[in-house]
Amino acid sequence: MPFLLPMMMQIGFGMSPAQSGLITFAGSAGSLVMRVAAPKLLRALGFRNVLVWVGLISTLILAATAGFRPSWPIALIYATLLAGGFFQSLQFIAYNTIAYADVPRGQMSAATSFYTTFQQLSLTTGIAVSAAVLGASIHWRDVATPELYDFSVAYLTVSAFAILAPLLSSRLDKNAGMEMSGHQEKPADPHG
Repeated sequence: MPFLLPMMMQIGFGMSPAQSGLITFAGSAGSLVMRVAAPKLLRALGFRNVLVWVGLISTLILAATAGFRPSWPIALIYATLLAGGFFQSLQFIAYNTIAYADVPRGQMSAATSFYTTFQQLSLTTGIAVSAAVLGASIHWRDVATPELYDFSVAYLTVSAFAILAPLLSSRLDKNAGMEMSGHQEKPADPHG
């Protein structure tokens, strides 16, 4: 998002950098709103449910961004980006928290270094993949500059990779991280 969205707004929509920034900030606003809700959502839903369902929602919103066009109502673009920022931030916080759930105190420093490096590598890989797909689409279509179609291809490709996160998260135990979130699955009622 931080790579593709400003480029799409400026090159695909023909906006100035300032106009683009006034739209792209909506994702950050969604992230700020989420900070208040994260502990309550993790307690109510648990890490596994958040990582699976929020991951799916985040991926769908990312894919929906592929459909952005200048004809879309600006309020709908804002709402999509606000929701995307909210759910992506919740997903990041859940991953960042549960990553340390079973790490002993003595290994916390090494685990933090490893996880931070892994996270930066993942983000950099996402940017590299989206740039490569954008470049490949431009080359394949033999156009001089990216057009909205090319951005759509890049968004949909990144979405195809993003869907792997909730699929992998579905393998977590239902009570994963319950010591940190306070969430525990209720056992099924044997009479019900």
